[in-house]
Amino acid sequence: MLQLMISQHRQLQDKDESYISNDNAFQGNPQLTENLRTLDQEQNTEAKGLDEGYKFDKPTDLDPDSDLAFLFNGMSIDEHGKIYQPIGRHIKDKTKAIADNLDYHPAPPSQGTIIHEMLHAIGSWHEMARKDRNNYMTVDMDNVIKGAGSNFYVRQTSDITPFDPASDVMYGVYSFSKNGDKTEFFHDWRQEFLAGTGKTLSFYDIADVTAAYGCTDSCVSPPTCQHGGFIDQTCSCACPPDLTGTVCQQLDQSSSNCGGTVNIAGGETYFLTSPNYPSNYDTGLKCVWFIQGDPGNHIRATVTDMDISYSKNTCYHWIEIVYYLLANKGPEYVM
Repeated sequence: MLQLMISQHRQLQDKDESYISNDNAFQGNPQLTENLRTLDQEQNTEAKGLDEGYKFDKPTDLDPDSDLAFLFNGMSIDEHGKIYQPIGRHIKDKTKAIADNLDYHPAPPSQGTIIHEMLHAIGSWHEMARKDRNNYMTVDMDNVIKGAGSNFYVRQTSDITPFDPASDVMYGVYSFSKNGDKTEFFHDWRQEFLAGTGKTLSFYDIADVTAAYGCTDSCVSPPTCQHGGFIDQTCSCACPPDLTGTVCQQLDQSSSNCGGTVNIAGGETYFLTSPNYPSNYDTGLKCVWFIQGDPGNHIRATVTDMDISYSKNTCYHWIEIVYYLLANKGPEYVM
């Protein structure tokens, strides 16, 4: 059983808003040629595992001047199998190379690693290199191994979306540590678990790339998306998980038979309870509440009663509170 007390208090601080620099962006849309598309499908069909599925065993028939060719031209692998990728579009003769800030990953590459490097190739700096990063985290350069400091330098980024701890170009808090201590300290430590977990594009990575490459420039009278949604290439709103509607205005309860929307006014208190409270709830339920308050205020949630099943090996029951970015996971609590 579970009971939360919801109330509203004090003013919110303004949120800063891609880390993709327009100077580093490809001109036009990267195109996947028919030959590479066919080869990619063949290789993945024959793959024995995730990493193997991203290897090419024979040369690809690419237009050497195509944007996709530039993705591969910039990438290099050293004698230890470590992958490096310059930031931005890499010109073969290097007369127009954008930057030499190199990123490091051990091989063989995972899907997350490849996406990380491709984000660099299309102009993305690391998330912790955003010009507004000091509003959200601190980097302790004294804990960073020699030669890796440039990975943490603040860059003059074009910030379109909010700082995203779950971005695929966000390092984990112990990355490049020389002594086992953290190199990154979040001002809100509850968000640290998201850092370095990216295995694919985050919701906000997609929003950044969509905006930086003008994927919606041809949209006529696009809708105004709510609650962190953004216009995608179909000229419709892409909504955070559990939200739906033409402008992400309502809770999607198609996969849930509990939860709901709560609108709470200043000074008001509201109690949320699990189904059948104070008796036990049925197993297999996913209850989602979408809580909205007055603009400019914080919403405070206080757990007043929580008695759920506990296992030291697996978390079967929990409460997750998403309070920063609606498309990212929030911290989970068990008692």
